[in-house]
This record gives sequence, C-alpha cells and structure tokens, in this order.
Amino acid sequence: MTFTNYTYTYTSQDEIGRLISSSGASGWLDDLSAGDVTIYYNEIIQDATGTVNQYLEKLYNPVDMQNSPWVRRRATYIAAYHLTKRRGDPGLYGEDYDRVLDELQMASEGLIQIPGLAYSSGMLAVMQNVLVDQRFMRNKNRVVSEISTDVTGTQQLSYGMPWVWL
Repeated sequence: MTFTNYTYTYTSQDEIGRLISSSGASGWLDDLSAGDVTIYYNEIIQDATGTVNQYLEKLYNPVDMQNSPWVRRRATYIAAYHLTKRRGDPGLYGEDYDRVLDELQMASEGLIQIPGLAYSSGMLAVMQNVLVDQRFMRNKNRVVSEISTDVTGTQQLSYGMPWVWL
C-alpha cells in the first residue's frame, strides 16, 4: 500500500515514541527490520497527516498547521492509534482517536477554532447596506437585501421597496 507523501507532516516518529514511551513503541514493531520500521512510521505519519488534512486543509494553511501544537498532538494520537492496533489489537488510543476525530469535525464545521491559527481561505468579505426604516417602532435599522452580499444572518431585512435602486 502506498501513501501520498505530503510536503508537510504534522507528527514525527519522536512524538509518537514520546506518547507511547520508547520501550512500548519498539515493542509494537519488534518483528520488523530497521528499514521496515522506518517505512511503517512513514505510512502512519502520512495517514495521520492525510486525516487531519481531510478535515482542516480547506480552512487552514498546512504551513501553519505544521507549527501548531494543537494539530501536532491530534495527529500524534491518530498515528499512535494506528501503531498500537497493528497486530490486531484494539488499539490503546481508541477513545482518544474518536475524540480527535470529533474535534477535527467540529473544527471543519467552524464550531471550534484551532488555538493560535487564523483561517486561510473561505472567508469572503461581506457587504451589507443598511437603511433606517421609520415605518417600524423598534429595530428601525434594516438590511437592504437586494444590494447586500450576504443576508443569511439574524438581521432585520427590508422588504417591499421597489424604489430602492433610485
């Protein structure tokens, strides 16, 4: 099985080893040769990076994600989970893996934002034209939907004004 080699990766062999512990990490791979260990680590690192990219690459820049401790920790949990389930075991980090996927899903939906990272794309400028409509006792400020770019919020809209273009 071949994996895409990403330009930026979000975890490393050292980070995975620190999470599991050096003796525990080598125990999971003691049946592999040194070259195969390197190949296997590369596969799980690329898989963890691909999983994070699947959720977050549309919102965040990979260069920024590579330097984010939040992203690196989640990618490390994904890789450690795959490492520990290698021999048919259920995986030591199953609950953490599920939690990480839930957090990535929430981040991709915009429910949470990654600490310290700014969105890189998808943030379009919004222009709203407001008028003061004296016909209303309260909420006199109204958004003119015909000449505004985004009217999907909770603002009060102005309707029924065919002369608005004048």
